[in-house]
Amino acid sequence: MIQLNNVTVYFDNALKSTRVTALDDVSFTINQGDCFAMIGQNGAGKSTAMYCLLGLLKPQKGTVTIDGKEFMLGSSRYNNIGYLPEEPHYADFLTVEEALYFYSGLYNKVVTKKQRDEILGEMGLFDKRFTQLKKCSKGMKQKLGIAQAIITEPDILFLDEPTRGLDPIISRYFKQRLINMKQKGSTIIINSHVLSEVESLANRAVIIDKGKVVVQDELINITNSGEGRYQVEYEGKQAKRPAYLTNSRTTGALVIGSIPEEKLGEFMAFLDKNSLRLHKCDLNRMTLEDSFFNLIKGDNNEPSTEA
Repeated sequence: MIQLNNVTVYFDNALKSTRVTALDDVSFTINQGDCFAMIGQNGAGKSTAMYCLLGLLKPQKGTVTIDGKEFMLGSSRYNNIGYLPEEPHYADFLTVEEALYFYSGLYNKVVTKKQRDEILGEMGLFDKRFTQLKKCSKGMKQKLGIAQAIITEPDILFLDEPTRGLDPIISRYFKQRLINMKQKGSTIIINSHVLSEVESLANRAVIIDKGKVVVQDELINITNSGEGRYQVEYEGKQAKRPAYLTNSRTTGALVIGSIPEEKLGEFMAFLDKNSLRLHKCDLNRMTLEDSFFNLIKGDNNEPSTEA
């Protein structure tokens, strides 16, 4: 379990005698095995929160704990943590292969040449392994960043805008790799503006706005429209439709409509009694993008630089 407990972070500008508060009494919990998303506009404080979680930034107030213990620089816990920054930077004179060898060697784990070759192949970099980084595109450097972050299959993985600059094939591979890691028990913390990507990966999320937590919950609860209705499709347009089935229409052999949540049991009995085949029964939900907009709407400030 990872916890931010009443964390406040601010930055002073001595020349202008001003103070910018990046995080204001922020608390949230990440459970073991979560794929946890941090969502917010530019300048909301997401990256600042990630730096605190990584132990790279000490808050002026509050604490960060892993399994109840404060996380300190130099801790052996780093041997089981992977990190992909938003913009990976490496020494330009290194080749792709040399950079992966160096960074994977920082962990107290054995990483074989076979493992390095395999992950370079999976990321589409094997044929470019002897290319110096100064000749690599941003997309290639992003792939290298992903490779070094996941090659040791860490217990905890931090990803800051991970699919930035990735082509669709590598992005799909990477997504499946994350799903596999989560199934094996890894905890993944992801910061991304691509909300459709977050929605397909994360099970829990926190939405941060202007340095404050707006909501933290299971993703399924955040995207619950609260309307309490099911969209249904079933075969049997000849059968008399229940009175509680609204907005109904027919498409070929299918009847499509909406029923109240409390009528679900009665609707299932209706199908069974009339030997009707159910094709679809979905609880109305908003997309994560819609939910995010609804939670922070009314904020018309111009976006600022990410804290």
